[in-house]
Amino acid sequence: MPIIKRIIYRQSTKAAVFIDAANVIYSQRTLKWQIDFKKLMDYFKNNYQLDHVYFYFGYLKDDKKQQGFFRKLRRWGYRIRTKEVKLIRQADGSILKKGNLDVELTIDAVKDLKFYSTAILMSGDSDFHALVRYLQNKNKKVVVISSKGHVSYELLKAADKYINFNTLRELVERI
Repeated sequence: MPIIKRIIYRQSTKAAVFIDAANVIYSQRTLKWQIDFKKLMDYFKNNYQLDHVYFYFGYLKDDKKQQGFFRKLRRWGYRIRTKEVKLIRQADGSILKKGNLDVELTIDAVKDLKFYSTAILMSGDSDFHALVRYLQNKNKKVVVISSKGHVSYELLKAADKYINFNTLRELVERI
């Protein structure tokens, strides 16, 4: 497809973005570069006709730095979905932090079906394989954005398109 047609197609594609922040932030550690979430929003706006960009994040109570981060995300246009991280004491005395929002992400993706034709899932978590299949059965295209080594084989196989996050580095890296 010629570049002009690709640009027109991409910009006319009604999309909703679902960001599994825990997965993305974990991936950043291996990428060895940081995401500029304002630039990431600009990338989505420049390439898709956006319905919503959801950001799912488990937060620590009373963390002022996180609250400031959420305010910035909202200002840039993200819809924030949060859940307080639960601290669970293990039998060995260690503390497990639990703040998974996979169910909330799935509910939003299903609830908003009529508003988009393409779902962009920023996660490599195999837990979303069933969601990807469900969306495809509802005639939705699914784009998975994740990094090599952090994307499950099931998601790679199921996605209509996979974007290796490293290919976006020049566009979205925090400098």
